[in-house]
Amino acid sequence: MKPYPVGNLRFAKAGYLLKYRPIKSEWHIRGSKFNWEISIPANTTATIYVPAEKEGDVTESGREASKSEGVKFVKLESGRAVYKIGSGSYHFISKNGRINVN
Repeated sequence: MKPYPVGNLRFAKAGYLLKYRPIKSEWHIRGSKFNWEISIPANTTATIYVPAEKEGDVTESGREASKSEGVKFVKLESGRAVYKIGSGSYHFISKNGRINVN
């Protein structure tokens, strides 16, 4: 999952039915912060790309993202922190709500 919060785009909401189990994604920009709620069904994993300049800019449910259960930091890539997440519901917040697109 790789959202593109650019230009005047302030929010997006989407879902996908995976073998009768929904994957949900909803993000919005508040001030300069990127807020992203994600729901991943049982027995499923996802790779997510959170807009961020550094790993420490991202929290999940109020704590450092990589210290949250089910969340594994992978790398920084092109203005994003990349994580692998397992099934469950997540609320990510990044200090950096925009990405630079060249």
